[in-house]
Amino acid sequence: MLSVDGLLQFFEGLSMQFSIQMPDFIIPGPIAYLPILEQIVIYNKGYEIEAYQFKSMMNICTKADVSEAESRLYPEWSFVLGEMPLDIKYIRNSNTMQY
Repeated sequence: MLSVDGLLQFFEGLSMQFSIQMPDFIIPGPIAYLPILEQIVIYNKGYEIEAYQFKSMMNICTKADVSEAESRLYPEWSFVLGEMPLDIKYIRNSNTMQY
């Protein structure tokens, strides 16, 4: 769940597992999960699309509080889009089995 201030919370069932403050967060902004890569893809205020490794986010949050985690969170990759996207989609090509 993503709050209006950029706090991303992860739940398993009804219990919250961890939360992390996303850096350079902008509202509203699309967010997506890439299951094959286990990455969270989010849009930031610098007109960039960034991907964060789920396991890295979890490891940072278990070792630090929410405010410290933001300063240690770095994207796996980023792309300067130059404008605000309307949506971020995960597409699987079943003909070639590529993602």
